[in-house]
Amino acid sequence: MKRISPHICVFIIIALIALTGLNSQFHSKLTELRYSLLPEQATGNVVLVAIDSKSLQETETWPWARSLHAEIIKKLEIAGASDIAFDIDFSSKSTEEQDAIFLQALKQAKGSIILPSFKQFQKHFNKAPTIVHTEPLPDFKKNSWLANVNLSPSRNGLVEKIPYGYKMNGEFIPSLASLLSGKLNLKTDGFYVDYSIRANSVPVVSYVDVIHNRISKDVFKNKKVIIGATATELGDSFIVPGQGIISGPMLQVLATETLLQNHAMHHASLTVSFAGVLILALLFLVLSFRTKLANRLYLFIIAAVAIELFALALHKWSHLVVDTSLWHVTLLAYTIITLLSEIDFRTMLVKITSQKLENTEQMLAQVFNDSFTGTIITNEDGIIQIASDSAGEILRLQNIRQLEGLHYNNIFPTDMVTAADRLLTQKKTSDNSIHYSSHTDIHTDNGDNITLEYIVTLSTMKNEAEADKHGHIISFSFQDITARHKAEIAQREATTAAINANKAKTEFLTTMSHELRTPLNSILGFSEIIQNQSLGPDSMDQYAEFASDIQSSGRQLLSVVNNILEVTRMESGSVQLNEEKCDIIDMIEYAIEDTSYQFKNQSLNIVIEANKNIPGLLADPLLCQKTLTEIISNAIKFSKPYDEIVISARETENGRIIISVKDQGEGISKHEIDNIFKPFYQIDSSKDRHFEGTGIGLTTASAYMKLHGGNIKVESQLGEGTTIHLNFPSDRTIENPGSIYNINQSKPNDRKIA
Repeated sequence: MKRISPHICVFIIIALIALTGLNSQFHSKLTELRYSLLPEQATGNVVLVAIDSKSLQETETWPWARSLHAEIIKKLEIAGASDIAFDIDFSSKSTEEQDAIFLQALKQAKGSIILPSFKQFQKHFNKAPTIVHTEPLPDFKKNSWLANVNLSPSRNGLVEKIPYGYKMNGEFIPSLASLLSGKLNLKTDGFYVDYSIRANSVPVVSYVDVIHNRISKDVFKNKKVIIGATATELGDSFIVPGQGIISGPMLQVLATETLLQNHAMHHASLTVSFAGVLILALLFLVLSFRTKLANRLYLFIIAAVAIELFALALHKWSHLVVDTSLWHVTLLAYTIITLLSEIDFRTMLVKITSQKLENTEQMLAQVFNDSFTGTIITNEDGIIQIASDSAGEILRLQNIRQLEGLHYNNIFPTDMVTAADRLLTQKKTSDNSIHYSSHTDIHTDNGDNITLEYIVTLSTMKNEAEADKHGHIISFSFQDITARHKAEIAQREATTAAINANKAKTEFLTTMSHELRTPLNSILGFSEIIQNQSLGPDSMDQYAEFASDIQSSGRQLLSVVNNILEVTRMESGSVQLNEEKCDIIDMIEYAIEDTSYQFKNQSLNIVIEANKNIPGLLADPLLCQKTLTEIISNAIKFSKPYDEIVISARETENGRIIISVKDQGEGISKHEIDNIFKPFYQIDSSKDRHFEGTGIGLTTASAYMKLHGGNIKVESQLGEGTTIHLNFPSDRTIENPGSIYNINQSKPNDRKIA
């Protein structure tokens, strides 16, 4: 029974394949292969006059006038064509003149003129489609032969078989191929075209070349001519075995050539196929007793080749198409049965499973190590079991394997250790995995400070053999987010700086009207009084005083404008040093002179404490004087009447020059000291503030000191006054300084107290 059962299975499979037609595609491919391997040439007795793209372009209109078809009949008649067949529809009327011209050509033709008939479906509204027989117009039909030109694809979509003819309305109408060849077989419904005859061996001429006498007459002498559309845009094309897509008229030529050469193909019945299957089954039964596995496989291959050689011989000399697809399927089935009988499936399954597991483990290990996220897994006791390569890269470790066997509290920061310990305390209350995520900073062994974003997960591992026993593992997943963290901090700082700068500018613009209008109002008011002599012509002393006030307000206004312009110059980077040898005492006195308009009515004591032998500076005298003027002006502005302002200059042990300005004003709180050098910043920014100013004087002073390589240091406490130190670098200290008389036209009177 074991030896018979494979044969039964094979016969059942073959029967199902044959009945369902699953082998049809395989059969078609084998048939196409034979057509390709056994090419034949056309006889040349059938010529195709093609309505091709060239003809359509030169004629320009479609459909063509029937006078053109009448003209080609005459041309072909003159050239000696024996038969002329049209694969063109003449069932509808044209103009009377055109129909009359074509009819006259039919009547005058000496040879046979064949016109087509069609059998086609006609659709109806709310009715099933019906078959309609389309013929040429009655007058055309009376003066020509009628041939059917229908071409129908098989179930596989290929046109393989051509009918000898059809019966329509009790009249038998032969097919175009049978009429042209003169061969008609009423015992069968049709014949299979021999597609070994190559379409490229058929004589083809362009319709328009015939009309314009561009073709030799010898091409058509005693030849049968088929006229039809081959242009792709006219859509008359079909798929055939072995040659792909060809036009309908070319298919009619190949069918005619098949009959003329007596190459009508015949297909063997299904009985022949099953007989071959039976023979192969007997062959397998004999081989299974006497031959080894390798020999049987070789014989199966030889049998497959022999089958195709036999089928090629029948195709070539008997024009018989044998369906060998079932025979090859049978050989394949017996080959599989032979192999299966020799295979130890259990061993194979074990090897396949083992290989699959190994591949899966390698894939998971590769993904685990290459992951962007570093991962370290420990057991329930916190001992590291495995660590990914990416974890070593993130933690800046030379060898990641050195972590295995260590406790997690030896490598992770306190935050991550605390999170893991907390999860372990929760394991008794939950059988499901629990997580904790956050971020922390870590200092690596190579000195890097990095920020980690991490997730600690406690997973419960259930024992399938003992369901009441559970184990736990802890996984640490982390990413290096140092760059992102720094970027976020930088973005926040930039945003804060932008907000502060915008706020400072807004406050500056808000207060600028006060700073500009105050001196402008004074200038305009006093000048108007003087202009109109509002106090009378005898008040010259008062007018002189008003003129002095106008000058003072103008200088104040000029100072405001100069400060704004100076900030613009500094932001554009156009401020440069013009270095000279400067006398420090002269510089201080000129700065006091520049601020005299501020303190003249305040009864302030301005004291200079400096050794007359103090060295000088190699600096820009104008920028240094402006810096000192801004510092002194600020001290005056925040001083009360009768306060003392001390301006001192000294040389340090390391040769640096420090100029200090100390006042007894209100002082500055610690959190405000860093802000006073920011552009447009006002400690008191309210509209009714007590102190005037644009908020950019100290900004420019700080910038000037940086240009000199120095800095400004502020010492202050609320209620105890402020001291501002101008620190110049030691490389700017020089001996025997010159004078800065060139700054002003004349040196002011020496003064220690004002």
